[in-house]
Amino acid sequence: MTQAKIKTAAASDEASVAAVLALAFSTDPGGSVANPVPDATQGAVMSLAGSKLQMSRFELVIFDCDGVLVDSERITNTIFCAMLNELGLPLSLDDMFERFVGLSMPQCTALITEMHGKPPPDTFIPELQQRAGVALKEQITPISGVADVLATLSVPYCVASSGDHEKIRLTLGATGLLKQRTISTQAAGLVGWLGVAFAAAAIGAVASADAGSFYAQLIRPAWAPPASAFGPVWSTLYLLMGIAAWLVWRERDAPRLGAALTLFIAQLCTNALWSWLFFAWRKGALAFMEVLVLLVLIAVTIAAFWRISRLAGLLMFPYFAWVCLASALTWSVWQNNPNLL
Repeated sequence: MTQAKIKTAAASDEASVAAVLALAFSTDPGGSVANPVPDATQGAVMSLAGSKLQMSRFELVIFDCDGVLVDSERITNTIFCAMLNELGLPLSLDDMFERFVGLSMPQCTALITEMHGKPPPDTFIPELQQRAGVALKEQITPISGVADVLATLSVPYCVASSGDHEKIRLTLGATGLLKQRTISTQAAGLVGWLGVAFAAAAIGAVASADAGSFYAQLIRPAWAPPASAFGPVWSTLYLLMGIAAWLVWRERDAPRLGAALTLFIAQLCTNALWSWLFFAWRKGALAFMEVLVLLVLIAVTIAAFWRISRLAGLLMFPYFAWVCLASALTWSVWQNNPNLL
């Protein structure tokens, strides 16, 4: 028998503990529930656990992985059993659960050697990992209701498992659980990325304190926006930028996530610098060259965001279009106002 376990640390709310522990159920070697719980009831218990955890004073919830978050043990043991049969050991799936579940890979290898009279071939473990990986990608599913629990938890949580990191990432990634963040974490992330975007706006605003009067002195092209348009437009763009970065940040298992967010920060810093070059220091040539660099950085950031979240990439397009206009305007006023810039 295997026992699904949910472990909790620093628990101080017995009702919440009971709700979570109600989710732990025994399974027989074939993977069926020893004390069957109807899906509807199980889902209700999962929801109850999540809602109670929101109100609890937990400091941390620690989940086991296999059998608690993902239903992987039956899949991997089916592959393991088939390969042992191919090796000449006539074991059933029931035998696998009885003899091998809970053992580390070196312990499994030692048991195979004892049963078979010789160690398995050197290719056995790599082939097992490869075949199990393919099967997990195709067949793995999360434990019913666990995604709802993770989405509603208001306390930090983590996974503790004897499995290697590659397997944990594979199983949690294939089921979408690796992307899960709690509601409070999601909200904090959104506030944080909006804060980052508007921090750049604030730095630029310091340099633009007298931008209105300076802008009025400039000889501008007929198509130049009125001074009153800049505040609302930039506020909207910073809002869209912050949301875009948050959408990317949410995809925690996306490849090159760090690079995409680093590009975002780089273009924000370049954005803030332009205001100082143009309004505070009045360096027209440098401001124009710098805004071209900004355009390139925005374009690269959009491409990086697009690969992770198309919506995030789309939210950056108005910003790119506005900076294209700003680039042309910077060139025009620099050329027409040599005494001021």
